[in-house]
Amino acid sequence: MALTQEILDNEIQTLNVLFADNTSDVDVIAELKEYETTELQEKLTNLKLIKSAYDANTVKIPVVNVPQISKVIAMVDNILKLEAKKRKTDSDDNNSKRQKPNPNADEDTDESRVHLAKDDAEKEKAKKLFNITQPRNLKLQIQKRAISHIFDWDPKPRSMIVYVTGPDYKRGEINNILLRSDRHFGIIPDMTENMDHALINCNNDGQREIIMEILNNSEENITAEFSCFRKPIIKFEIDFPIEETEIPNILKEIKQFNLKKFNQATFDLHRHYRIPGTPFTVICVIVDPKIRDYIIEEGQGRIWFRSKSRMVLDYFNVRKCYDCGLSNHGNCTSKQRRCLRCSGPHKRSSCSSLTLRCPACSGPHEAFTIYCPNFVKAIDKEMNTIDYTYTKVMWSPMF
Repeated sequence: MALTQEILDNEIQTLNVLFADNTSDVDVIAELKEYETTELQEKLTNLKLIKSAYDANTVKIPVVNVPQISKVIAMVDNILKLEAKKRKTDSDDNNSKRQKPNPNADEDTDESRVHLAKDDAEKEKAKKLFNITQPRNLKLQIQKRAISHIFDWDPKPRSMIVYVTGPDYKRGEINNILLRSDRHFGIIPDMTENMDHALINCNNDGQREIIMEILNNSEENITAEFSCFRKPIIKFEIDFPIEETEIPNILKEIKQFNLKKFNQATFDLHRHYRIPGTPFTVICVIVDPKIRDYIIEEGQGRIWFRSKSRMVLDYFNVRKCYDCGLSNHGNCTSKQRRCLRCSGPHKRSSCSSLTLRCPACSGPHEAFTIYCPNFVKAIDKEMNTIDYTYTKVMWSPMF
């Protein structure tokens, strides 16, 4: 049996439900016992495949799920063994009932008493380990808490933002150009400079017009324009090696199979990049807003490619610092590296903590998630550059 992305996603989602809200091991075992034997056997096979693939460094899974996989494998294995033992015991009991009464059955030997005592002790031990009075129904819980990568988003009022780019654009030069000007434009509330563009947040239309005139009339070959200049960008993963020359045909195939009704709509390559340590490629595509809406509403945030359902995510050009966990700053001045998972003084890859703490906001989550108000603020600022109002976002920590 081969490990597919769908199996991986489903099992990771189930693990997140099983261990939600610091659920105890006893509760997890009770929920696993709600499964049928065949379902448990299938789950055991899937988890072993995921563990083998993770050990071979061929799949990426959240660090928090790694110890959970080993724990659930052991639990499911024990449950299956107990069920097999119970079936054997029941079968033996049924066979003994069909046999003729033994005239010596009333004889109570020391050996038989020891054997019965041993069985009773094992049954009592198993009862304490695997039984609780009111087990929660995991299947029902999953239905009630349908885990998805589509999240509601609170659209913010658009800011007065100027988008600056151009052949002569350099990070750090915009401020110098504005300081050389004799025109008065007041205090700029905020400015974010990335490698290829800058976003200047203005107080009002008047300030924005003056800043745009100063930058467009400068000696440097740069352009300043209103921020809502581009269409949404989505991304998806291709889980097998591809050449750069294959990407146009891949996009054409995806559009023909999934988006036939949008033949004339924008579906153009923005960029692509390889996931470190894997042969997988992430493709980012500029899409017409109608296509993005269709993927969310009709496709549930997924597209089909090569007989496989693939997760689609939104792409935002937010600069992430993997040293300190903050977004959209220049050279990091942090004196010590901080773990993106627990805020400890170590790399995320070597983190073994089960306690999540964001290094950016100290919240109970990892860095660069939509649960982090600092990261949400950075995404909101990037949304100001897009001619589209987001009411939902497609997001996942997987890639």
